[in-house]
Amino acid sequence: MPHRRSIVAWLTLAALVVGSAEASAQEAWTSEPQPEPGASPEPASDIPEITDEGDPAENPETPRERSPSAPAELEENGEQESREEEESPRRSWMPEIFGFLTFVAGVDNRNQGSIIDTTLTPNNDLGSEFSITVYSVPTALGVRLPPQTIRGGWQIDGQILAAFLFDTNLLLLDSFARVRTPSQKVAISLGRFTPGILSPLSPSTWNYPFGWGNLQTLFTGFRLQAEVGSFFVDGGVGINAPLANRSAIFDFESGAERYPFVNLRLGYRRAPSATRFRREVGTTISLSGGYGYERVGTDEDELVQRIQPGARLPIVEDLQTWTVGAEVVLPITSALVLTGESYLGKNSHIHTGAMFQTPRIDLDTGRHYALYSMGGWLELSLATDVADLAIIAGGERILGRFEETSLQMRDDVRATFKIATVVSFPLGEHLSVGLQADYFAADFEEDELGRTVNFSALAAARLSL
Repeated sequence: MPHRRSIVAWLTLAALVVGSAEASAQEAWTSEPQPEPGASPEPASDIPEITDEGDPAENPETPRERSPSAPAELEENGEQESREEEESPRRSWMPEIFGFLTFVAGVDNRNQGSIIDTTLTPNNDLGSEFSITVYSVPTALGVRLPPQTIRGGWQIDGQILAAFLFDTNLLLLDSFARVRTPSQKVAISLGRFTPGILSPLSPSTWNYPFGWGNLQTLFTGFRLQAEVGSFFVDGGVGINAPLANRSAIFDFESGAERYPFVNLRLGYRRAPSATRFRREVGTTISLSGGYGYERVGTDEDELVQRIQPGARLPIVEDLQTWTVGAEVVLPITSALVLTGESYLGKNSHIHTGAMFQTPRIDLDTGRHYALYSMGGWLELSLATDVADLAIIAGGERILGRFEETSLQMRDDVRATFKIATVVSFPLGEHLSVGLQADYFAADFEEDELGRTVNFSALAAARLSL
């Protein structure tokens, strides 16, 4: 694609120019602590108390490239620089580059070498032959402007981050401009954020963590963050879109929604007291929610007629979508951390929930109905001098039943369950390697389809710039 080639060329040229002009960019990437190693790509948050994953970013010595979590690598975007700014404000407007490259080789017995394991097909649709997949995603490259102190003690900063998360489509993530008050307690941002405000945690997997009962949002709009003591608030108005759309870099969710999404997260956070995959974390408890509408029925006529000729044409309408969730980071000891979240929602596919199942079309009336779903996951991680380990379990379930008259484009998935073990070995400041083993099961609406099970294993390495 021309756009992708031009953007890749631009980012590569910027990397070479900035790399030769300021060697400190390397240090800025490798020394920033991250709010949560398992969370989705998140915008730079130089306000320590406002980090999405409950990490006040008080460990400037923590090397970021050691985490096995792809989203974790994407979400660290400058937490430490806030504290540096308070002590010695930057005077240089020279931008910094950051990024990483991931190499993964995996094998599975039923999911056809899927990189992200989003769903499974019934047993009678696919044999049990093992398939091997080699891929180099997620991979990311970004350019950021460090916080600059201007008149009156106000600060401004921003960045552009592009990434290959699933395939060869280059996605524009965490790209924004931000202003912070002199007190450093309030930040106002405008841009694109991953994860969004809703449910920012994610499991610490080497591949992209879809289908665990966690939510992944690509939020574009206005964002306000503030903190009072140990309490914080994070809210915004804009557009939410699932990362699973795999849209091109300049595709800014150009859907026909007439109403913006409203997102809000409230929480309590304590100072860091433990380490999770080489990053400092503190006790964090938060509640988040999102509300909006999704426009459906556009460009569906041909699909409906192809599947069932003569059926009622789909009606273009706005379906209500809402999701509420709870997140927790609980250090048990300085090396043992329990992390997890749960959600309940309607039409949560917009946040990659409900096993990615979109609203159904009633062939008798042409109207749509959204699915209700719930999900959640837990992770227990252990940090040692040699390696970091984790065991993760999670899944999702559809609430209620599918209508018999609805259009069936694929077999309806009733519930999923996943469990994984992850290990990461840091090898110096710029390289980490590791292993991951997964069990993934799916139950279908039709009882005769039974349960489909996939076993997979992968070896991975991540190189930070």
